[in-house]
Amino acid sequence: MSTNNIMRALSSGGAPRVLTRNTLRRVIERVNPMDGRATNTIAESLVGVKALHKVADDVFLNYLVKPLPSPAEALRLVVPGAYLSLHMVLGQCGVLNNPSNLYTCVRPSTSSAPEGEILLVGRRFATNNPAPLFHVYALKPNIPNGDKLDDHIDGKFSYPRATPERAFCDWLYLAKNDVKALGAEPPLDCDMHQLDMDRLCRVASHLGVSDELECWLERHREYLLDVGNASNTSEALGF
Repeated sequence: MSTNNIMRALSSGGAPRVLTRNTLRRVIERVNPMDGRATNTIAESLVGVKALHKVADDVFLNYLVKPLPSPAEALRLVVPGAYLSLHMVLGQCGVLNNPSNLYTCVRPSTSSAPEGEILLVGRRFATNNPAPLFHVYALKPNIPNGDKLDDHIDGKFSYPRATPERAFCDWLYLAKNDVKALGAEPPLDCDMHQLDMDRLCRVASHLGVSDELECWLERHREYLLDVGNASNTSEALGF
């Protein structure tokens, strides 16, 4: 059993960027129908040579395609119904001055995943880092359908991802509901110029955090005044 032909199939145009174990079996069987029975062994071999990365027990990133797939592309398979949000989205769009490398996500709360519950799932790339790849928070407010969807989900991406405004309001909502693992509200040194303020207010209203947003923005304005005053003082003193 050789994996060379399988690796060629996985690197060809149109090869899947994310694979389940069943998807991988179908790829293997197209190359050699008899090798489908050895899917588990072949999968481990491909992981060993870094052709695949095992994100979860039955989900793999295909490292033979270009550009390399993001772990976020596997989210819908690892945690159905979840979307990228919070620190990761705000860091990547420039709102946070200290971005996080955690794949922070949100999923709808259910009877089996009550609001505030945190799911830690997925494997990182470095074998010396045992921390889970995805940190998924259960949250009650839904994602609306129809015309309002664009306020909440960023359609520019191939995977479910919150708009920066939804990510910010998700954070306010979870802080309001005292989700301990998340910590306090967003830091006051956020760059709010990166956000659409009208959209931010609409999303805050949908999540029931309009008052929290107004209070946070007032503290943010005071923070900016303090920073500006400190800078002016330093310049006057020649620092």
